[in-house]
Amino acid sequence: IGDLLSFHTLPYAFKNMVEATTDLAKSARRIKHIDTRTLTRSEREEQQQQIV
Repeated sequence: IGDLLSFHTLPYAFKNMVEATTDLAKSARRIKHIDTRTLTRSEREEQQQQIV
């Protein structure tokens, strides 16, 4: 009975794992995007200061 039960819950566990991994990837992309924007902004400010 235990084997049958674990086999039945396995797809749900796998689905949750995939969803968690997807959320993690989305968050990582968002953080990377924010980080890139911050970098370009600070680089732009440095260039403006050098011109002045």
